[in-house]
Amino acid sequence: MKIKKMPNETKMIWLKVGFWTNKLSRKKDGIVPKHARSFGYVYIGSNKLHGIKASQAHFDSPMQISSAIEKVLVGAGIKLYADQTLKKYILEERS
Repeated sequence: MKIKKMPNETKMIWLKVGFWTNKLSRKKDGIVPKHARSFGYVYIGSNKLHGIKASQAHFDSPMQISSAIEKVLVGAGIKLYADQTLKKYILEERS
């Protein structure tokens, strides 16, 4: 694995979660503040330093956001490393 030196501002990979807010107002092109539909997208932007191409995954309810996050991460080829907190839940495979 080739390791690259990176500036401080690129030490994270960012995802965005968006909920649609259209068609909730009775006025054409209006919005209802702090209201949104239950569906939307998880989006990852392109990041040349990490070799990531922009992509997105749709979700139909908030319960599906974690699945959409997983699709975006796997699709981008991102590998996650478990920290000490998570390791207490993960068992090593038995031989």
